[in-house]
Amino acid sequence: MCALARQAYQKVLELDGTHPEASKNLAWALYANGQLDESESYYRKALAQRGNDPDLLCAVAAIDADRVWRDLGLIKSHLHHPKRPLIDSPSCPAVRARDLSRMEEGITLVKRVLEKGDYSEPMGFLSWLYDERAEVQCGDRRGYKTDKKIARDWDARRQRLWKKGLSDILSFRCPPAPPPMRKN
Repeated sequence: MCALARQAYQKVLELDGTHPEASKNLAWALYANGQLDESESYYRKALAQRGNDPDLLCAVAAIDADRVWRDLGLIKSHLHHPKRPLIDSPSCPAVRARDLSRMEEGITLVKRVLEKGDYSEPMGFLSWLYDERAEVQCGDRRGYKTDKKIARDWDARRQRLWKKGLSDILSFRCPPAPPPMRKN
């Protein structure tokens, strides 16, 4: 989104700091521009005012998933095992402590969106978040397998929607979810 639009939304917020649409639109523009910290701040401010807005629920969940994904990737690259799950790594408890609350929040928010209907993008985030949560089960093989299965199930449900031609014709804006999972 262009700088002019961001300036316009910021001006509206200067005049009315509680304007949820301006907060949401500015957050979207910042997200699209890769400014996650600022984007998250505006999304959370708007979500506090409109707790059931699917745009906002999905966007905060997307930011949660993105931040966790980046952290997991960084840790795994430092361990030189990008394909190996973290569950048996000595780093697992620290990563879990740092990221689990974001994972849980994202899962909760996406489930609230999906109460409103079957939407493929939120299903993609839900699959991604369960897949990420599996990584930090820290020695709990059963929890790891359960989360991996839930992730695959949501991904399969998402793919069935696509095959039926029911991929999102959304009445709301959700950031794009990651591509469907590959079969392992």
